[in-house]
Amino acid sequence: MLGAARSGMSFAMSHHRAHKLLTEFRPPWLVGCSLVILLVGVALRFTRSDFQSLWYDEVFSVVAAQAPNFDELLAVVGRDFHPPLYFVLLRGWFALWGQSDLSARLLSGVIGALSLAMVGVCARDVLGRSYVPIALLLAGTSLTLIWFSQEVRQYELLFLVGAVCFHSVWRLIRAEKALPSVVVYVAVSHAAALYVHYASALIFISEWMAVLLLVPRRPSGVRRSLFRGTVAARLFVAHTGTFILFSPWIPRFMAQREVARGGLWIPTPTLSTVLELIPRLFAYRLPWDTGRFPYLYLALWMPVIGVALWFFGRKGKEGSDQEPGSDGLTLIAVWCIVPIVASYLISLGDTKILFFRNLLFMLPGLILLLSLGSVHYRSVMLPTAFIIATSLANLPWYYTSRHKEDWRRASPYILERLNPSSAMIFDAPGTWLSFDYYTKHAPFRDFSSDSAGSWEQVLYVRSLSGTPLADISARLGAHGFKLAHRKNFPGIIVLTFKPEK
Repeated sequence: MLGAARSGMSFAMSHHRAHKLLTEFRPPWLVGCSLVILLVGVALRFTRSDFQSLWYDEVFSVVAAQAPNFDELLAVVGRDFHPPLYFVLLRGWFALWGQSDLSARLLSGVIGALSLAMVGVCARDVLGRSYVPIALLLAGTSLTLIWFSQEVRQYELLFLVGAVCFHSVWRLIRAEKALPSVVVYVAVSHAAALYVHYASALIFISEWMAVLLLVPRRPSGVRRSLFRGTVAARLFVAHTGTFILFSPWIPRFMAQREVARGGLWIPTPTLSTVLELIPRLFAYRLPWDTGRFPYLYLALWMPVIGVALWFFGRKGKEGSDQEPGSDGLTLIAVWCIVPIVASYLISLGDTKILFFRNLLFMLPGLILLLSLGSVHYRSVMLPTAFIIATSLANLPWYYTSRHKEDWRRASPYILERLNPSSAMIFDAPGTWLSFDYYTKHAPFRDFSSDSAGSWEQVLYVRSLSGTPLADISARLGAHGFKLAHRKNFPGIIVLTFKPEK
């Protein structure tokens, strides 16, 4: 009986210790709130994914992934200005689940769900578990991240690899000894980032700047300079591994860089570009872009979000299991500042890269910064609430309006109007891909000035260029054609011209 009593006491003490640890480090309110926010964020990423048709950039992604073989896929991607990783993943996704508009978008949704989970991991490890709900709230409601979780492009993947890179370098900084697994983690994650988007090269600048500024809480008896040197050595080895992994693609990158000189369509940055950058990283389109911004919804959401942030902040202070050290603050600050400054300086030259979606890899740092500020500084709570409420207020517009090029409806309309004596003009190079995709390779004839007199009608499709309609009419009017009919679709205008009589 004595043995049984001792066993019972031992079990009770173990249960008590386990319960204490669970209560201290994973209190029910924290787990519950984090899980609910995570599930809502995931649901938002899969809601009405197939509501709109694929627009031109998405069609390009699908066409590249559908290349006859892997070498042709790399050749197609190489003629653009993007690395190949996303397109390779999309090709593999199609092999598993088949090719359709919905299937293509579901890959981005899955990436978006993984991104949310990674944000929670970063918040837990860098700031502490009590900051996880605010970080998930910022990421889960971000209209930008929801948008790219429903688009067949690589930008949600760029956010995910940015979060993984942030977490990997944090692990490297905090490791007490040079673990090979951590060095490999950094090398592989950073190589993946480069294979997703070239702008992620700015991550390397940020990390070396952080190492130079790092003031860690070093173990007693270890000199600060020695610690910094050890971290620098690990980072150098990891980045060397990244370079080796990326080196097979460098020749194609150099060829693509020649295409990108001049900035393609990205304009030279201005002060306005820099000021709008952070709001766009969270809300994609600013209120004055939509023209239908629901101020009433914003007014309703602001107090709700404010109360939520106050609750999370108060509970975070009461049950904080750790306080972020100076090394964490340094890494977060550098991660948020250096990419903006560096991309601005680069964009003043002949390669324009300062555009909000190219810098999505830095958004994890901004999310952690706002999460930290909302707990410790009441002054940060209002802008954080405004950022979240703005995204939530725009969600009704996002899920009910067609704000992409509606090739799904425009292409059948164009096909119906085509006849053997019709010619077509697409306003921007390559936009015929979208028509070709939705009509299953329907044949059409390009308009040419030499044969203008042989056409009974000309269909002009304006989508990307935004060329003034008066200029289009004047161009075809010079060949004896007059506007006979106009049909508007979201993002597309189909103009039918016939010979003047």
